[in-house]
Amino acid sequence: MGDPDVPTSAPAVSMWDRVDERLWARVVPHLRRTLVDTDVGERSATHRRVAAAPPKRLQRGRARTDALTMLVDDVRLWRDLRRRVMADEALATDLAIALSGPAPAPDAGHGNDRPPADATVPAVDEERLQRLRDRLRNTREERDDARRRLQGESARADAATADAARLQSELAAAHGRIAALERDLDEAAAVRAEAVERERRRQEAERARLEAELSAFRRRDDDAGRRERARERAREAARERAAAPTRARGRGAPTRPGRPTPLPRGVAPDTTEAARALLTSGREVLIDGYNVTRTHRGDVDLESQRQWLVDRLAAAVPRIGIEPTIVFDAHQSRGRPTSTRNRDVWVAFTAEGQTADDDIVFRVEARPPDAPIVVVTDDRELRDRLRPYGVDLVRTSNFLGALG
Repeated sequence: MGDPDVPTSAPAVSMWDRVDERLWARVVPHLRRTLVDTDVGERSATHRRVAAAPPKRLQRGRARTDALTMLVDDVRLWRDLRRRVMADEALATDLAIALSGPAPAPDAGHGNDRPPADATVPAVDEERLQRLRDRLRNTREERDDARRRLQGESARADAATADAARLQSELAAAHGRIAALERDLDEAAAVRAEAVERERRRQEAERARLEAELSAFRRRDDDAGRRERARERAREAARERAAAPTRARGRGAPTRPGRPTPLPRGVAPDTTEAARALLTSGREVLIDGYNVTRTHRGDVDLESQRQWLVDRLAAAVPRIGIEPTIVFDAHQSRGRPTSTRNRDVWVAFTAEGQTADDDIVFRVEARPPDAPIVVVTDDRELRDRLRPYGVDLVRTSNFLGALG
């Protein structure tokens, strides 16, 4: 700090008598730290002895005298101590006042410490002392004012700390409320998502049901249309057959109306003899084409199968006199005409998407209820569909046996 009030050169030993024990006790800790910080190589025996002495011993007697002597003899030690003392403004002021004041009166207890006759004691400068006292007083007032300000700042800091703690508590409570609201929001979102999913499934199920109903309606509509077209074709075929010239050939009397046709006495049903009895002159015969050919000529291609069956019937018609119609599935015979006549044998191909079974049923439905009809098939499902109509059912093997 460089304050000139504390002497820059070490005061004489006698001058330290002006420093009372309480002031010296305040100097001792700085002296000890200064001695400790001194380089080990530069320490003398006195240095080490003084540095090792307890603080109370350094405050009086021989230890104090040794310490003061070191300060007078060791300029560097005094400068280091002065630098430390100057850092403590109150101690520096008190020490400057003490060192500048008059020396205490000699007494018997300090006879050995009396300064030599030629020692020079600086004169007392009352004006300087007053200035130092005023400075000390001002410093103390500033210290007290600083303490009061510090206390006020401490009180405000405590209040701010309390406010911060309160705000922290309120913030924690707000975070808790936010977390609760977020949980409620998540639960509401989950409930909403579940409700949306249920509604989606319900709508999908409803849509699937409506689509199924629409598909069923379209199928029924398509089936009805196909049935009507098949019936119309059957009626046209019947008209064509009626308009075509017929020849009564073969044996037996003309066919009598009625379904089913009664068999002669002693003839068992589902036999070749029964088939011969039913295949009479003028009898309309509907033949499940591929059911016959695949059962008896499945070793050849479809074209050869169809030609084989047509040839068998064409050879038998002049002899038996029947009116046969062979119905083939159109999807297995693309490019074929719907209906054609080949040597007294009618060959029909079903419409697209329609089976031969359906076509035969439609043709039966298009005939008068009492018109005798023979259907040749081994298809169990087709036979079950035709039984309510009372037609005469003949198995394929019995039919071919009756043709000869």
